[in-house]
Amino acid sequence: KDDPEEASIEEQVLCVVCYARPAGARLNPCGHTHFCSQCSRRFRTCPLCRTPLLLQNGQAVLDDEGLAERATSSGVSTTEEREIVSGSEKRLLLGLGLSIWFFIFLAGMIEWTHNIPESCKNKEPATTRGNLTCQLCTSAVKCARCRWDYINAGGECFRELEDLPPLQTGAAFGGTFYFALIIITQSLGIIAELTLIRRLRRFELMPAKELWVLMTALLIEVLRMFMVDIFVLQEYFSGRWYHIFREPGLCEVQSAASNSSWLGSDGFWYCGSMEPAIASTRYYIASSQYAYSADSSICSTFLSSSPLLDYDQDGGNVFSSTGGHPRFSRQGWVLGGEFALYYFFATVINEVADNIFVVPTTSGNGWRCKLLSVALELFQLGALCPAAIFAHSECLHYTNPLGVSLDLIRGTIVTFGYCIWAFVLLMVPLAILGLIIISPLLLVGMGIGLALQFARVGCWGAYSARLEYWQALVTEKIQRLMNGFMDSTTSITIIIGMFAFLPLLLSGMFLGVLVVVGQASKKGTMEVLTAVVLLSDVLFKILATLGTELVDFALHVRVRRAVAAASA
Repeated sequence: KDDPEEASIEEQVLCVVCYARPAGARLNPCGHTHFCSQCSRRFRTCPLCRTPLLLQNGQAVLDDEGLAERATSSGVSTTEEREIVSGSEKRLLLGLGLSIWFFIFLAGMIEWTHNIPESCKNKEPATTRGNLTCQLCTSAVKCARCRWDYINAGGECFRELEDLPPLQTGAAFGGTFYFALIIITQSLGIIAELTLIRRLRRFELMPAKELWVLMTALLIEVLRMFMVDIFVLQEYFSGRWYHIFREPGLCEVQSAASNSSWLGSDGFWYCGSMEPAIASTRYYIASSQYAYSADSSICSTFLSSSPLLDYDQDGGNVFSSTGGHPRFSRQGWVLGGEFALYYFFATVINEVADNIFVVPTTSGNGWRCKLLSVALELFQLGALCPAAIFAHSECLHYTNPLGVSLDLIRGTIVTFGYCIWAFVLLMVPLAILGLIIISPLLLVGMGIGLALQFARVGCWGAYSARLEYWQALVTEKIQRLMNGFMDSTTSITIIIGMFAFLPLLLSGMFLGVLVVVGQASKKGTMEVLTAVVLLSDVLFKILATLGTELVDFALHVRVRRAVAAASA
C-alpha cells in the first residue's frame, strides 16, 4: 500500500467487463464510459443500455477517437442503420413472393379441377346403366346433387366407394415435376443463404458466435434436404395411383386356390366380400388390392364415415360448379395434386425462414427476424402435416398422432389450404380474425402490467426496486417492438398482411406438433431419423436464439449490477 503505483491502480475505475484495464472509453452514441477501449471495440450493442453502437470495419467507434463527427462522410454506421438488403432487392423479393403465390393459386386451381368426373350433359342429368343418378346439374357437365343412394365425387355420381376413380400425387403436372421443383427451391434457398452470410461478413456485421450458429443450422438444413429428398420425397412422388378397396376377409384353406381369392402383402390369402356395404364396412386405400395387410401398423382401414371417405350426395355446395371440393376435402389433401402443393409451399416457407434466420441479432431488426424465422419454421411444419401423419407406402397408413381426431385435422388442414391458396383475396377477413385472436393477449399483458404495479406499491414493497426494474424492462421491450413494427410497416397492406398471417401461423404451429409426432410414429429407421432432423431444425434455432440472448442478457445484468455497486 506504500507503493504509489499500486495506490494509483487501486484508485482507477476498472472496466466492469474484464476488471483488468481502466475504464473510460466512451461508447457512441449512448455515451457510457464504464468499459475499457479493448472490450468496447468488441461490442455491437452497449452492455448497459443495449443500444446499437456505431461501427466501422466491424468494431465499435469510440467518442475519444474523434470519428463520431465524421460518421456520415466516413461510412460509419450502426448495425441498426446499415441496410443488409437494398431497396431494389426488397422489391425483387416482393415480386418473387407474389409470383410464388400466383403459381400456387393457378396450380391449385388446376389440380383442384383435374380429371373431375362428370355426369351431366348440357346441364341435363345423364343416366348411368339406365338409372338417373343425378338430381341437379349446376353447370354443363357437373352434378351438384346425386340421388339419395349415390355419392358425389365432385361432378359424377357413384354407387359404391370402390367405384370412385383413383388418385395420383401431383396428377395434373406429374410427381416428377413437383420433385424437381422442390429440389430447385431448396438449392436456390441454400445459395441465397450463403450469399447473405458472405455479404454480412463483408460488411463486418456478423458476430463470430452467430456465424457458428448459422453454420450448424446450415449443416442441419443440408442433412434434412438429403434425408428427406433421397428417402422420403421419392416415396411421395413415385407416381402411384391409389384406389379404395373394401376390407377383405381371410379365406379358408380349401378356397385359397379359387379365382375369388388373392394373396395379401402379409402372406395370407384373402377373399373379397360380396355382401352389400353397411355402416360398419371398412375400407383401405392402396395402390393395388394385393397391398392389403391385416397389420394395422402397415395398412389402415377406415369406415365410410371417416373424414377420408365421408362422401355424400352433394357436389361441394358453393364449389359445385367446378366440383373439386369433395375430392380435395376427403383424399386430395392426403394423396392428390393438392398434397404436392402443400409440400412445395412448406419448402418455400422453410427456405424463407432459413434466410431470415441469417440476419444477426446485433442489427436493428435482428431479434424480430430471429423470432419470425422460428415462427415460420413451426408454420411450415403445419403444411407438411399430410405427408407426416400418413405413411404413403403401397397401402396408406394413418399414424394417429396424439390421438387427435382426424375430423379436426382434416378441418384444420383443408381450411389452412384454402386460406393459403386465396391468401391475397382473403387478407381482410383473416386480418379481422387475427385482431380478434391477439386482443386477449393484449388484455393479459395489460393485466400483468397492472399486477406488477400493484405489487410494487403494495404488499411486496421490499422488492419494489426489483419489480420496478422488471416492469421498466418489459415496458421498454414492448415499446421497442411496437416502434419497430410501426417503423417497418410502410403501408396499410403490410399491416393487414401481418394480422392476416396470425391465424395461419397458429394453425400451422398446431399441425406442426402433429407432424413431428406422426413422423416419429412411422416404422423404419429412416422415418424416425427424418422426424429427428425435422425437430432438430426447429429446436436448434429456438435454443440457439435463446442461448445467444441469455449470454448477452447475463452480461447486461452483470454490468448493470457492477455500475450500481460502483455508484453506491
